[in-house]
Parts: sequence; structure tokens; C-alpha cells
Amino acid sequence: MTKCVLCKRKLGEKNKSGYCSKCYTKSPFYRKYQAQKQREWYSRPKNKKKKKKYRQTPKVKAHSKVIQKIWHDTYRERMRELRRNWERKNRRKK
Repeated sequence: MTKCVLCKRKLGEKNKSGYCSKCYTKSPFYRKYQAQKQREWYSRPKNKKKKKKYRQTPKVKAHSKVIQKIWHDTYRERMRELRRNWERKNRRKK
């Protein structure tokens, strides 16, 4: 049996990477893949707009029920808008 390169945990017979599931995110294969995907994502300005659209607003600590209600309403509005856009794009498929 082989062991993980980082934490020396026993690996299964079919594991080809040499990293366990916990340490795989630190492996050079995964890092290279992540960097490539990030380059693809940030390369086009259209994707930047898309990312901004789906980005969540920073969470505000609910000091009172009023603040929580305002945040919840804006979240609901944003989800409705996203759903509407999705339905508009996929109308023909239905």
C-alpha cells in the first residue's frame, strides 16, 4: 500500500495521485488546475459581469430584526431576478 505524500495516511490501491482526499487540494495537480480555471474565468470581461451578478452581498450581523428583514427582502429580490432571467433564457427548451 502507498501512503499520502503529505500526511502519510494509507491510500487505496487505485489512487494514482499519491495524495489523500484531505491533502489533494494542496497537490501540484490541483493547484495547476485551479490556476488554469481562474485564468479562464478572469480573461473575459463578460465573465466578470457574470461573477458580479452572482456574487453574494456581504452578510450583515443582525443587530435587530429590522436589519435582518431588509437583508432577507433584498436576497429574495435578487433570487427572483436570477430565476426570471434563467426562465427567459430557457423558455425554448421547455
